[in-house]
Parts: sequence; structure tokens; C-alpha cells
Amino acid sequence: MELSWEILYGVATVLLAAAIAWGVLKSKKRSRRMRNLSENATHEMYKHPKEYETHEREAFEQEAEHLKEKEDQKT
Repeated sequence: MELSWEILYGVATVLLAAAIAWGVLKSKKRSRRMRNLSENATHEMYKHPKEYETHEREAFEQEAEHLKEKEDQKT
């Protein structure tokens, strides 16, 4: 059985659609607090790139984990 190149277009389309659907679902699962936290962390990182230390990033990550745990307990 010889596979033609046209089959790869179909497979690639299905894989792309699956990746987009996964991204949309993952994005919808994030709460407003998590989005705001991520936005604030990104804003601080670009506003003060030299002053944005590792401990500040870790603080944002810890708060994000804390918010995620709270959301998981609700569901």
C-alpha cells in the first residue's frame, strides 16, 4: 500500500485541530484570578527586567499554585 502525500495533509489538519482544541480547553479552565496573576507577573517582568529577581517569580508561582489548589478543592 503506497501512501500519497495528500494523506499527510489530512493527518496534519486533524493534528492541528486537536492541538487548537486542547489549547482552547486548557485556556477555558483557567480562572480569572489565574489569568490576572499571570498578567501581573508578565507586566512586572517587562516593566523591570533587571529588577525582576527569581524570588519574585517564585512568589508569583507559589500564589498560582495556591489558587489552583483552592479551585481544585471547589470541584
